[in-house]
Amino acid sequence: MNGEVTDVERYLSVGCPVVVDSDPTRDTGRRYSSTVRGWCGPAYILIDRPMVQGRLAALRENQPCVIRFVDRGRACAFAAVVLDWDNRPHHSYCRVSWPQSLKAVSFRKFERVPVDVPCELTIDDKAAAGQLVDISIGGCMVCIEADLAADAEPLLSATLPSGHAIDDVRCIVRNIRGAPGGKSYMGCEFVPDQVTVESDVALFIATSMGRGQQDASATPGVLIIDQNPKQAVLLRHLFESRGSRVILATGTVDGVSSLRLSNTQAVMVNQTQDDLAGVLTVQLIKRTRGLESLPVFLYGGEAEDLAAKAEQAGATQYFPPGMTAPQIVSLVTEHLAASHNNDA
Repeated sequence: MNGEVTDVERYLSVGCPVVVDSDPTRDTGRRYSSTVRGWCGPAYILIDRPMVQGRLAALRENQPCVIRFVDRGRACAFAAVVLDWDNRPHHSYCRVSWPQSLKAVSFRKFERVPVDVPCELTIDDKAAAGQLVDISIGGCMVCIEADLAADAEPLLSATLPSGHAIDDVRCIVRNIRGAPGGKSYMGCEFVPDQVTVESDVALFIATSMGRGQQDASATPGVLIIDQNPKQAVLLRHLFESRGSRVILATGTVDGVSSLRLSNTQAVMVNQTQDDLAGVLTVQLIKRTRGLESLPVFLYGGEAEDLAAKAEQAGATQYFPPGMTAPQIVSLVTEHLAASHNNDA
């Protein structure tokens, strides 16, 4: 059944994973993973209070949201508002309003969602790095420089753009064709009855369908983490004038959290952040699984040894205070263009 339904309770189940879209009016709004814990129709639905890097997510009274989940091969979604919540560090819950209706759309087993994230294929204890090109509940396409034969059975690991991590998913290589640079496109079929596929992959696909797949396929953007609004806005205008999409974050935690939820091609970090020194943010990003190759640029700060510390942390380049914003944006843009040409 496709379309809008009013018998909401029929689609709910205790323990069902959901995604909470906290700002449904914006394509770049924050999304949180949660779980249904119960309900009292037609009054409210009880879910786990969303967490961000181990901390309770900030909520406000009557905050509009959209709850998305998967039910028997259907992408389901309903609009609600946050009624109330508790602040216990463990087993914290949140009540959202009971929806008047729910939208349910069936999707095919092989509904493919385009992605562009690093992945790893492992066979016989040997791992090879590649790039996940698209994914469905039935399988995926991987671009990789590895010598695998058809009918090989590797394990796939990756972190999807939604933040869902899939580890050691059992696959069967079904077809292989050439790709530029001596690489190969491998069509892999998922072995049936894997919990990770039925839950995390299905939920990612349902969420992508609900958001029009904009997060997975949008033009790659530059994330700027800078608490100085004048400086951040200037950088944004300069990048946008060169055709780049920009995501702004004044706080480090918000910025790092958004990396999993946006199509980011580079990160700009101000060294003089109050919540965490920029060089430590660079180190955090470069040590995060799946983000090791993401270009991260550090700017600002007065320490004499900052350039060396930035290089040690894994920064792509450090820009000292004497450099102007147009110079910085020009160098970053040139670096990204060169990297893109090399990959092509």
